[in-house]
Amino acid sequence: MSVTQAIQLLETSIQDIQSLFNQPAQPEKLSQFMRCFSKDFEMIAVSGTQMNLNQLEDMFNLNMGAFPDLTIEIENITVIMHTPDLVLLRYQENQHKAGHSHYRIATACMEFHVEHCVWRYLHETPINNS
Repeated sequence: MSVTQAIQLLETSIQDIQSLFNQPAQPEKLSQFMRCFSKDFEMIAVSGTQMNLNQLEDMFNLNMGAFPDLTIEIENITVIMHTPDLVLLRYQENQHKAGHSHYRIATACMEFHVEHCVWRYLHETPINNS
């Protein structure tokens, strides 16, 4: 698996998430976006909530178009580990909406499947970036 593919998936996914939250409900776009995740996807959100793939999709369905002013930036992408089957990345995510900013460090595991890679695991940790 290419590290470049994993980073590209990360960057594209962040753009897609921002678009899903910014724009009115787009079920077809969400359906296509969800193909970027493993059926075994797991996530630990900033709140500490554990989510599986179905819960993640429910969260996106509930929040489509809910944050028209949301912007998401990522920086400091670091490769922690790379094997033929997966890439483990760490990055900082900065979210800005309604005059407030939220910062988090995220650790993401991307798996390689045939000709593409998918999100397998994500753990988000809030940081205070005063």
